[in-house]
Amino acid sequence: MTLDIIYRDKRSESTEVSSGQIDDSVAAKIERRKVIVMRVLIIFFIALSLLIALNPPTFIAQLMGVSWGALAGAFLAPFVLGLYWRGTTPAAVWACFVWGVGLTVLNMLLGNPVSPINCGAVAMLGGFAVVWFASLISQPLPKAYVEGVFRCYGEKIPAKTAAAELKEYELAGIETIARGVCIRDGKLLLCRAKGGSSTYLPGGHIEFGETGREALVREMKEETGLEAKAGRFMGVVENSFIQHGKKHAEINLVYSMTVNSAKVSAQEDWIEFLWCETSKLDEANLLPAEFRRLAASDVRFEV
Repeated sequence: MTLDIIYRDKRSESTEVSSGQIDDSVAAKIERRKVIVMRVLIIFFIALSLLIALNPPTFIAQLMGVSWGALAGAFLAPFVLGLYWRGTTPAAVWACFVWGVGLTVLNMLLGNPVSPINCGAVAMLGGFAVVWFASLISQPLPKAYVEGVFRCYGEKIPAKTAAAELKEYELAGIETIARGVCIRDGKLLLCRAKGGSSTYLPGGHIEFGETGREALVREMKEETGLEAKAGRFMGVVENSFIQHGKKHAEINLVYSMTVNSAKVSAQEDWIEFLWCETSKLDEANLLPAEFRRLAASDVRFEV
């Protein structure tokens, strides 16, 4: 802001401007001048701050004490009592403002017979008595309004369990899934729904508290009964689709994977596993198609 003020009327020297245009070299000179001015100002303010720190003027400390005492004396009591006491009135808030500011300013005008810090403390504590007494003798707020304001105090918000949060996440149609690329003898392990026309990489949903690798190993154990090992992280594949008329989105974390047997049988009735040559993934309709690229890049790591 300071530099903008300095250069508001002086962007360049008259000898630097030709035909009303400022070329790149002139612009660079202007920027260098700005940097020089900025450095000078920084040095100036650092030096000024150092002088004040080494020999702080008494009036600055006193002024800070007065300002903080006035603020705290004017607003602390209305804030605290307004949160927990239904009887606080607008007039009481104004009375406390006059009390806090008036007391600290009067003390300053009298030459600080009481230190600003002690005066501020008296203003803060006395403010509670001022708000309480002024609320008793002033017009209260409408009862219906006050009850509406304090209604939230009686509301109970049940804490969400991890399972409930996971369920909400799944209901939103966004799924985080761990999938494995397992290649053996030039063939990729795939999974598909029985009777389905497309295939996908084996794996499953990541449960709350699991890592992607842990989820992949668990899902393979549940779906095949085999011991799997999740290896290097290969990438993330996003996918969106419509299933049964509902929009879905997947975030697939893909890992290289090995299993302890070439014979893979499904433990669930509705799916089946198959080995497909990596050169025929298009024919297998592996979805999403990005999985095909990842599988091709992992051929050199096959078991």
